[in-house]
Amino acid sequence: MTDEDFRYWKQWVERHVEGYDEIARAVFIEGFFDGMPKETVFTTTQVSEILALRRPEKEKRAHKSPARREAH
Repeated sequence: MTDEDFRYWKQWVERHVEGYDEIARAVFIEGFFDGMPKETVFTTTQVSEILALRRPEKEKRAHKSPARREAH
């Protein structure tokens, strides 16, 4: 999926799940993915961004704090 198409669909999902609780958001997002044509290809980043809409308060906190990587 192109970045432009993805931005459109992500905003579409955001508008539709606004005000929903976490469970309703998850159900809506599952339906979104199920409703896309089978040949639609998302990047892993795109999938992660859509799934993050299930919990917008956690995503906001994640953006405020710097990301850390730990060496193993």
